[in-house]
Parts: sequence; structure tokens; C-alpha cells
Amino acid sequence: MIKMRGKYWLDEKGVAEAVSQAKIKPLEHCALAVERRAKIITSKGGRILGAKGPKGGRGTFHSEASPVGQPPHKQTGVLSNSITWAYTNTGTAIVGPTTVAWYGRIHEFSKRFPRPFMVPALDYERPMFPRYFQNMKLSQTPAGRKLNQGDGRKRAR
Repeated sequence: MIKMRGKYWLDEKGVAEAVSQAKIKPLEHCALAVERRAKIITSKGGRILGAKGPKGGRGTFHSEASPVGQPPHKQTGVLSNSITWAYTNTGTAIVGPTTVAWYGRIHEFSKRFPRPFMVPALDYERPMFPRYFQNMKLSQTPAGRKLNQGDGRKRAR
């Protein structure tokens, strides 16, 4: 709070900095939840064991494509293993497959044969986001501690 002419004003920059610092943990929880759900979604389906070979050896595997509109079936696990998250410069997080599984983008955004997996993961986890943010501890951030020094008010200069 800033006192000017007998009135107290909110230290907006200090509060904004404290909120920015406090939202890192909840944002991390949200990104990890979406990442986890996307990996679960892409781990279903996959390779099917076929008939045994002519000499009675191991059977052969063949892949079966997932229906259009459903998440892609797992075949090698590369897509699922490449899903990760990172912070952006704007204070948000981005979740998705890395360039190792370049075909993840095709599955997600294809007009002809869409097999989305990230949007369903986000839609599934979105109702939990407010729970992650409801207990932000502003006072446990460096900016929050600075705001709370003394009596919590900042003098006007």
C-alpha cells in the first residue's frame, strides 16, 4: 500500500510481481497434469500379434490405425515419450510433443484424418485448474515478502 495525502494506494507492481512468482507452482501442476493425461491417451491401442510364422516361430505384428477422430494408437511409444512441457516468455506453459515425434502435429491438426490427443487431454484436465491455483502463497515469494515488510505499507516518495 502506498500512502499519498492521507490515502493508501495499492502497490500494483509489487502485487503483480508476487502473483507472477506465486503462479509458477500451480502452472507447473497444470502442465504436468495435461502432459500425464496426453501420455495416457496415446498409450492405448497399437500393434496386434498376428499368426505364427511357417516354422512355428514368433508371430508377426501388424499395426491397426485408430478410427478418425480418436487418438492415435501406440505403435512404438515415441509420440507418447516425446510429450513434454515448458515455460514461455509470457508466463504461460506450453505442452505437446517435441520435434522427435514430428507426426504428432499431423495427428492433432490434420483436416483429412484428425486424431487429436492434446485437446482431449486439456479438456479432461481443465476442470482441475482452479484447484491448483486456489491456494497460491503470495507471502512465500520474494516479492510477497517484500510487500509484507514492516506494516505492509509502502511510503510515498
